[in-house]
Amino acid sequence: MFPEFYQKVLRAYLSESQYLTLELLVLLLQSHRQVSLGRLATVFPQPIQYDSRIRNLQRFLILPQLSLKALWFPIVKYWLAQEFKGRHQNRAQRRYLKRLKHHKSDALVVAIDRTQWRDRNYSC
Repeated sequence: MFPEFYQKVLRAYLSESQYLTLELLVLLLQSHRQVSLGRLATVFPQPIQYDSRIRNLQRFLILPQLSLKALWFPIVKYWLAQEFKGRHQNRAQRRYLKRLKHHKSDALVVAIDRTQWRDRNYSC
């Protein structure tokens, strides 16, 4: 389900049960598109009571292994490295990247925006 590199990083930082839980959560979010904990606990396929599923998901989501620095930074770093290699880009994009490489700055600023308009979520 996850791309190969994601699987390598996730399996390195998470136990097998944690990895499977994360995979299930992503599948549920893709199919139900609901982020509320109550809704996820309702549809989460675990043979325990509803309140126990909520507590289990809460404990899972606050794991230190899921922190930005420990887990997601290597994934974002890999993704950015692949994006700036120049493959699968048109001529204008390649020229723009070539001009960027001539700058002296080694810093890259990444901005993530989540905008909601009426009942639609837009992520850039």
